[in-house]
Amino acid sequence: MALCRFTKGTRFEWRRQVFVVEQVLLDDRFLLENQTMGGQERATRSELLAAYRDGALRFEVRGANARRRGDSPLATEYTFADFQGLPERHRAEAWRRYELIKPFLTLSRAERGRRLREKKRERALSRGPADEAATPTHPDGAPRSRPTRGRMGSSDSPTSIKRWLKAFSAGGDVWSLADATKQQGGKGKGRVDGDVEAIIDAVLEEAKVHPHGRPRVSVVDLHAAVVTRIRQEIGEYRDADSTVNPVGPTTIYERVKAKGLQYLLARELSPREEHASQMAIPGPRPTRINERIEMDQTPLDLMVVDEADRLPIGRPYLCTAVDGASAYPWGWHVGFEPDSYWTAAQTLAHGILPSEDTVALYGTAHRHRSWGIPENLVVDNESCLVGNDMKEACAELHINLVQMPLGEPWMKGKVERYIRTHNQGLLHALPGTTFSHAVARGDYDPMAHACIPLGQFRRMLHLFLLDYYAERPHKGIRGIPARRWEAGELSSSPPCLPHAADRVRILLRSTARRVPHSYGIDFDCIRYQSPSLTALRQQLRKGEEVTIKYDQGDLGTIYVRDPFQDTYLEVGANAEHRAYAAGLSVWKHHIIKTYAGLTEDKPDVYALAAARMELARIVAEEFDLRGGRRTRRKHARFLGRGAGRPVATGGVPSVVPPPALGQRTPRALPAPGAVAEGTPPIPEDIQANASVAPPPKAPAEQAPEAPSAPPARRRPRPQDGDGWGGSIGQPRPSLQRPTTRS
Repeated sequence: MALCRFTKGTRFEWRRQVFVVEQVLLDDRFLLENQTMGGQERATRSELLAAYRDGALRFEVRGANARRRGDSPLATEYTFADFQGLPERHRAEAWRRYELIKPFLTLSRAERGRRLREKKRERALSRGPADEAATPTHPDGAPRSRPTRGRMGSSDSPTSIKRWLKAFSAGGDVWSLADATKQQGGKGKGRVDGDVEAIIDAVLEEAKVHPHGRPRVSVVDLHAAVVTRIRQEIGEYRDADSTVNPVGPTTIYERVKAKGLQYLLARELSPREEHASQMAIPGPRPTRINERIEMDQTPLDLMVVDEADRLPIGRPYLCTAVDGASAYPWGWHVGFEPDSYWTAAQTLAHGILPSEDTVALYGTAHRHRSWGIPENLVVDNESCLVGNDMKEACAELHINLVQMPLGEPWMKGKVERYIRTHNQGLLHALPGTTFSHAVARGDYDPMAHACIPLGQFRRMLHLFLLDYYAERPHKGIRGIPARRWEAGELSSSPPCLPHAADRVRILLRSTARRVPHSYGIDFDCIRYQSPSLTALRQQLRKGEEVTIKYDQGDLGTIYVRDPFQDTYLEVGANAEHRAYAAGLSVWKHHIIKTYAGLTEDKPDVYALAAARMELARIVAEEFDLRGGRRTRRKHARFLGRGAGRPVATGGVPSVVPPPALGQRTPRALPAPGAVAEGTPPIPEDIQANASVAPPPKAPAEQAPEAPSAPPARRRPRPQDGDGWGGSIGQPRPSLQRPTTRS
């Protein structure tokens, strides 16, 4: 126990404030300095003794075992209540140290220093060569300036005796000689002084309130600020015996991490670190099926091959949607069409309309159960999912389109987790998988191991989703998705459907605005005409636009909205463009227009037909050659390999695949003046004005040959057959572009 007295320099806690005796006055009075609030005041010895008797005044204790009480600003007690409460070995060590310093306590300060120096010299002389060889040294060979500390119970060096004398003088009793093992850290407890911890907290709080745009600080800057404040604040009221050592940069960095203030440092946080530092908030929990449908699009982690030559084509794209309440696979679409509104529309139609018999088509044990209009469609920020086509379709179908915040995919976690399950549970176990990233792929070559065509993968996908994923327990919903969907169909809020399925197919098409004319509607270099369109044009004002709906996978037919009857009129391509536009996708049509050199919105059936035939021949020829992955995927998309049957077009193929090399004759428009089966004859005025030479006469046993196209429009064909279906060596029929039009 420390012995204290009211003398100059004595510090004590009184009225929860720190006072120090500045001067001893007459009449048994003291001049006290208030170090907490500032200022000075006078107090009598009687007042201080009465406060001490009542427990309101406590003297400051010093030493290694001193500590604060709660939130007290001053160390007023020891870490142990009783000396006998210490372990036996610690008590014995404290008494041993007391016996070593006892001869020095009665000496003056000068005599004490002289005795310690003599003892230090004696120890140096008593050390032998072996001890000198064992002296710790730096890597450069120089001896260490700080000797190593001996074990407990064996140290008696002059340096240790000097340290113990200093501790005993500060504490005043044997308690101060006990090891401060309780203040040497431990689990959940540090050795940093309380005042230093307060300064570190203050510096970090000030760093948080920096104005936006100010350069971020580094650990070195924070450490310099803390050390400077320690010198300014702690050095003002602590004497030389109680000064603290400044903390290091590592301690500052640990405090920054503990408080979650990594954003203050100069290094930018990675998205994973930033997401991990945020608080996890439970997402919405739908209570009925079709209440929340989450949609996403992604390329598959699988290389597929061509069904004919078994050469790798590339990675197909998947657009999928998942029901939030039941986790049931609501709808999907797989193909080589990249992320677009058309793939999203196919997925919506697959989920809204009752599906076909998957048991008969794909051999599944369970049918696809989802149907009905969703209440909320949750999408990310892809332009094809938040564009005007998607907004208008959702508005027409009474679907609330919910756009997630940018860069936060966890806001639609069900579909993201579903894609991960799909990749890990199916794709990553198939030959030809690309895995999720290059590190997981290693030296595995997907192109060399690919062997699954797209058509066969569709069957595998149906088996995985309907017979495995939908029938196994789901941790997120704590049930089986298929059973949850069946229960939702029988609940008080079953799904709802529009009044007609054809209406859904029309509303999911892309939207455009055009002016009908007497010759019909020109849309993307293709002309559309029908008697119903003529009747509608007569009711419209001159130059008034109408809304049209077109399928990006099939330009053979458009739907024109009748604003007077609020219905859609089916309008097909006219006689000139009907054969060309049937089953033609918008993407393929734009490539053909670029090849034909058409930049204006003026239809030219001859140039378009010739370009389509020529492109089909070139692509079929190049596809048979082993090319790069991306090139073969584009060729497969142009040829319509694995296009499948779209749902939104009522079963009409979205892409008409051109013939394979030497297998079948492609559809081609007849030469001017000739009549082909199923194609009306070209008007005589067009034939008269067209600068196309008449076909030369041919023997009776041979069919008449059409004139060849201009050299600029043709590409040298291979000598062993060009893939158009005729005999080897026989010239391919071609059309010339007319120079005048009627």
